[in-house]
Amino acid sequence: MSLSVSLCFSKYIVAQIPLENPDTPLRLVLLSSCLAFLIAFLITLVELITGKYSQTIGLFFKESRALYIYGIIYGIFSFLITFFLDSLINSEQIKLEGLGTDNLWIRSFIVGLSIKGLMKISLFNITGGKASEPFPIGPASIIQMFEPSLLIQIGLDEFNAIENFLNPYLKKYASKDISEVRKLILTHLPRIGSPAYRVGLVDDINEIQNVKQLMEIYLIHFGSATFSRVFSRDT
Repeated sequence: MSLSVSLCFSKYIVAQIPLENPDTPLRLVLLSSCLAFLIAFLITLVELITGKYSQTIGLFFKESRALYIYGIIYGIFSFLITFFLDSLINSEQIKLEGLGTDNLWIRSFIVGLSIKGLMKISLFNITGGKASEPFPIGPASIIQMFEPSLLIQIGLDEFNAIENFLNPYLKKYASKDISEVRKLILTHLPRIGSPAYRVGLVDDINEIQNVKQLMEIYLIHFGSATFSRVFSRDT
């Protein structure tokens, strides 16, 4: 009995799905939505990996659940936007123009690639009274409940990973004269980045008066491989 009720309910839900082309099989719509999920998930992670955490991601990406939850949330929204894309286009919430935008797979790719921009769309407008301004409700309103805390947790995951990585090296270098550690860092400063970047980094290194902070800034800027080549853990 419960199975038949579930099947009838599922058929009802499927019948309510607003497709621009009714002949498009639901299976293809689901597959294209899954493609949008995957692209949005990867794009969201790549944005973090190649940005703020470009040199330290290798220290914590396996253990950071917040990192993957962050990507999954954007993937879910990308899935939903793709699944109901025709309805959003018909209601003029989204406008797609350009070569190939009629293709189901290209549209999925576009949604996944531009998910951060699409988060600003408004799905509902709530008005408190005749004179009040409508309050828009959309994906951005929902994700703001999760994104700040997730980004904080990702930052904490990086912090803890850096601390754990540095501990074995600090057993040797924490007792050394800071000028000796600073000289070692400046001697092995990679020739990368703009001149302004290098000048600013050298100024920061010269101002720091703590061995741990010196080693930390070198690790954050140049990564664990370069760090391990310059500093040894041998006592």
